Amino acid sequence: MAKPSTSIFLSYSHLNFHAAALVRKILEEEQIETWHDSNSLKAGDEWRSSIDDGIDTADVFVLILSEASMLSAYVTYEWARALTQGTTVIPVRIDACKAHPKLEPIQYFDFQTPSDSDYEKLVARVKDSVENSEETAQDKVIEQRHSSDAEVEDHDFEEIKKQIIEYMNARGRRSISFHLLRAKLGLKTTDARFSEMVEKERIFTHKTLHSRVNPKTRKGLRLR
Repeated sequence: MAKPSTSIFLSYSHLNFHAAALVRKILEEEQIETWHDSNSLKAGDEWRSSIDDGIDTADVFVLILSEASMLSAYVTYEWARALTQGTTVIPVRIDACKAHPKLEPIQYFDFQTPSDSDYEKLVARVKDSVENSEETAQDKVIEQRHSSDAEVEDHDFEEIKKQIIEYMNARGRRSISFHLLRAKLGLKTTDARFSEMVEKERIFTHKTLHSRVNPKTRKGLRLR
């Protein structure tokens, strides 16, 4: 069997174990490795540190969204950390629960009565999100292309702000690097111009992002 190349953190309440197990099975059949506490914690592990590492190194965070998970302090901690890290969060709703306000803007999959097509769409969404992760080779090439200090004029801040908010909300992001904004939105805005926009627009705040594969940090922004 080929080695799984994609890491997904699967977060759920233990009351929803069977729903989570089905989602995990579908993903792993597509060679998408999942991190979850029942198979990823070993005897002797410091569980909080292990869970933090699982979230921080995941390409995508899949949340089983339910009444039970919305009441779980552990699940809340997990998705809140994922949002803070800027990881793409994909909620999968399995009952008629009310999502936390921080999760409401994120597009979710309705799995109250899932079909084969729904599972196929979930797999496709996960794969698409992985392709948009910050550490892909494509992004690194684009970063080099935009390394010039020359500043190129863009649309006004209002239009850029609108594009950024739409992109982040669609992917469940709370923070993002300037580098990734250039890559994914086709912008040529310099870090200095982005910083100027963050200072001007109250919806944003400055954020320093840490790479998962090297010690390099990147300037970015965070939604307030």
